[in-house]
Amino acid sequence: MVHRIELLGALAIACGPTADPEEGSSGSGTSAGDSTVSPSTSTSTTTAASDDSVDGKWDFAPLPICGDGVAVPGHVCLEEIHVVPLDPIPVGVTSGDVDGDGIVEALVTSTAPETLVVGFVTADDVAVQEHALPPDAALPVTAGDLDGDGIDDVATVLWAQSSLVLAYGPALEATSVAVPIDGPVVAAHASGDPGPGLFVGSSGQMDARLTLLRPNGGPLDIADAVDLGATDWGPAYPERVISLPDASGGYAAASIVQMTCDFSQSFELRIDVGLGGGTPGGASQLIDTYESPTALAAGDLDGDGAQDVVVATTQGLVRYVVTDGAPMLLSTLDQAGVSALAVGDFDGDGRDDLAAGRESTGEIWIGTQWTDAPQYEDTLLGEAYPTALAAADFDGDGFDDLASVDFASVMSVWLSRH
Repeated sequence: MVHRIELLGALAIACGPTADPEEGSSGSGTSAGDSTVSPSTSTSTTTAASDDSVDGKWDFAPLPICGDGVAVPGHVCLEEIHVVPLDPIPVGVTSGDVDGDGIVEALVTSTAPETLVVGFVTADDVAVQEHALPPDAALPVTAGDLDGDGIDDVATVLWAQSSLVLAYGPALEATSVAVPIDGPVVAAHASGDPGPGLFVGSSGQMDARLTLLRPNGGPLDIADAVDLGATDWGPAYPERVISLPDASGGYAAASIVQMTCDFSQSFELRIDVGLGGGTPGGASQLIDTYESPTALAAGDLDGDGAQDVVVATTQGLVRYVVTDGAPMLLSTLDQAGVSALAVGDFDGDGRDDLAAGRESTGEIWIGTQWTDAPQYEDTLLGEAYPTALAAADFDGDGFDDLASVDFASVMSVWLSRH
């Protein structure tokens, strides 16, 4: 079925460097166990804002679907082409061209048992291949060209061990690789800018560290590293890591770091730039602290040439802009309960859009125009209760598509119809 997503108009935002994204946070999100949908009876409903709103929350009314499957210019049209049942429980989803044909695949890591699922997407179907992973290798997956051969490779981590699981080549034969760092590996994210590389987050007893690995003509080896913080009591570890473009010519990353002190927890957003450059450790900056962030994404959402970093918090979405390595708070958006984020160009205007999903309700909405008065297109995408999202041109038609996974052991693929 095909869905048209209409503009909602401007939502109120709170701007300024003194805005506190967690002030008054109530943690209104609910768990996936609160809502279930039967694949045989569920329907997908496209929505738009009504004329009335209450306390900044929009009321939604159904809209007609895109009958011919072709998007109106400047709008988003997504078609759910396949819901793929997965025997294992999916943990993360990303994209990568693992067979070297120039078209990216949807890549899912699953547990019970640990499996790498590769989805080959066409205009009307998804073919699935499964590859076994070593035990305890079922954290979120990342993909990138890690050996410089022009074909994407897959990386995930072995929980609580100082090692990675790397899968190279079209056969995707998984190999456990010891990482030359102290402490267990807890997060990883591939980077292709300015060259092949892999960010690895690790945890000591009471400190956290971000390490940049590069192939250097052979196996991955340490190119740079930076301390992400330490606690007086309790563990500290990077919960999420994503790579960013770096205007200085080095590598850059954003990290969410969990800090445990005196039986309480906080989560810090840190941005590190200039890694792998002339200054060891680059430049590290603590940006903000949150109670319980749930997702992290980055892209040029307003078309100004600078990267925007978006954090999903208990209260809503918090957006920063990174210019010359100096992040600045831009706005907070009243979108609570977001469980997953992805960035892609869904309306074909050449500018990044943000997809945000709520596991508790099955809602996925897309922000398309990030100006002083942002506009949003909203939709309910049926049987998608996303714990993770990935955006990429999965069918090779030049327009970004969307893949989601949920704990109901389902991968959903939504294709843009332009």
